[in-house]
Amino acid sequence: MQLQDAKDHADYLMKHLTDPEQMKIPWILHLLENYEILFPYRIFASPHYTVNEIQCSICGLETKDPKCVHITGHMYRGKIATTVNKIEKIIEISLVENPADKRLIIKINNEDYNYKGIREAIKHIKHPLVDFDIFGTYDENTKGKKMILNGTVMTEYIPGNTKFTPKHIECYMGRNNLDR
Repeated sequence: MQLQDAKDHADYLMKHLTDPEQMKIPWILHLLENYEILFPYRIFASPHYTVNEIQCSICGLETKDPKCVHITGHMYRGKIATTVNKIEKIIEISLVENPADKRLIIKINNEDYNYKGIREAIKHIKHPLVDFDIFGTYDENTKGKKMILNGTVMTEYIPGNTKFTPKHIECYMGRNNLDR
């Protein structure tokens, strides 16, 4: 949960800071995305529901109420104004690989998640704020997937259903060439 929260806060700063580059926010997002790749979660819930009321997180009034003067995404006394949906009815919950909210992790058939990759990567990452490149590859000899971290082939750990997307390859290719 905290990784997704960190990404949400960094996204907020990207949108609202005058110069996010000065604060290294794009680099922080890149780093958080690399850490996200290490986690074994691959299936998420994506709810579809109807809302009967949308409240302001600052004052608690409905956002349509003229007494609510808060603008979503703006900060008020250190708190970011958001909307709070009052769910009327859940219509469906879809299982997806690329959700809007990665906090909604689904465990299929009591599948145990393998965190070996995270433990292995931590051994090789000198400091949490040091950039690293990561990508996956398929090994023809062992018929398994491997993670390559900063050019070092890690032990096989990646679940069989893991897909390495162009986003992952982008991270390996060094999509963000920022000063570190």
